Amino acid sequence: MQYGAQELPDGSYLVQHFKKLDGEYFIIWIPEEEQVHCSCKEFEHSGILCRHSLRLLQLKNCFQLPEKYLPVRWRITVGEDPNAESNSDECVQSFHILAASLLTESVISKDRFSYVRKELSTILEHVRSMPAGEELLLNVAANNGVES
Repeated sequence: MQYGAQELPDGSYLVQHFKKLDGEYFIIWIPEEEQVHCSCKEFEHSGILCRHSLRLLQLKNCFQLPEKYLPVRWRITVGEDPNAESNSDECVQSFHILAASLLTESVISKDRFSYVRKELSTILEHVRSMPAGEELLLNVAANNGVES
């Protein structure tokens, strides 16, 4: 609510905080394709719409976000079993969070990196030697581009 939007002659918009005159963002709104592109590139980097884009959507009286801006993991459709696909999504998301944390911690020093690399190699060997299990997990790997 603290951002003002002004339409420019070329059809794009200038969005600016009402107190901070140095932070200007240019937004392109393509109503036919329900697309919004902000110069801050927040959506392209994180997958989450920025406040500048949300302000423009509000200005354009969009009372519902276009589906492309709502990740599957945030949606539950009425009548669907929320656990059907969410179990595999939760596995993948949990693994990604853990792996990202491990990477962040391991690059702090050479000793940490060496230790993590050695342990991960051991874990990978152990996992590869295990018998294949539930089909659900195989589908998770296939959906995330992992090859057996």
